[in-house]
Amino acid sequence: RKLMEEMYCKYGCKRRIEMEESEAKNKFQQVLLTSGNTEPAMQVEWRKHAFPERKYERLENASVVCDGLSEIDKSYAIYELGTSIP
Repeated sequence: RKLMEEMYCKYGCKRRIEMEESEAKNKFQQVLLTSGNTEPAMQVEWRKHAFPERKYERLENASVVCDGLSEIDKSYAIYELGTSIP
């Protein structure tokens, strides 16, 4: 009898806790699945054609890079400001 009690204390209790956690997890997942929003994000007609391309205006001031960057970071930032948009 003592051996059985020791085995339960070592393994049975641990297994019971694992089963309770597993059941709680499954119950929570079922609640999430059944209560989730099943409506589509947009309830209007889907636009299948792209909007026409826009012309962008250049800013009159030259772009500036923030102070405090190292020379390498500053040159990389200036390179990144370059664009091929007409």
